[in-house]
Amino acid sequence: MIADPATLALVRDALRDGEWWVRLRAGLALTRFGAAGRNVLLAVEVGAHEPSRDMARLVLGLSPQALAEYAA
Repeated sequence: MIADPATLALVRDALRDGEWWVRLRAGLALTRFGAAGRNVLLAVEVGAHEPSRDMARLVLGLSPQALAEYAA
């Protein structure tokens, strides 16, 4: 199920994956959680793990149109 609250922690943890494309998909998936996912991205954006931080910044900086294109 898309944005199942029970999976929020798993998706958050995927932002620490070694593969950039897994981090990207996790970041994009977090946007589907609404405010809860955005809060996770904002917290990760100032965290210590540089690859996660960079991906959170990238996803948070995407326009609504770009997010819609990734969702397709």
